[in-house]
Amino acid sequence: SFTYTASKTALDEIQVEKLKIWPNPAQTELHVENISDSPIGEIRLTDLTGRLLQRRAAESGQCTINVSELPKGLYLLHLHGNHGTQVYKFVKD
Repeated sequence: SFTYTASKTALDEIQVEKLKIWPNPAQTELHVENISDSPIGEIRLTDLTGRLLQRRAAESGQCTINVSELPKGLYLLHLHGNHGTQVYKFVKD
């Protein structure tokens, strides 16, 4: 289990978003848990070329993404929220 903390700085505020993404590497499912007060609106899964593989609304504080049909390799998870987009790498094993 990995916990990521991403910080953004603006002139008038500092926003910290905390996310828990596991397992990494993933075989069949990737779990995303938002442990901050800032909601995630949309999740996009892309390969390293930017090709969109999955797109979904983040309906709650935790969601599960099926990665079982993806080939082994490195992928990017784009989490779009009120304070911009955070991008995380994960490995499909």
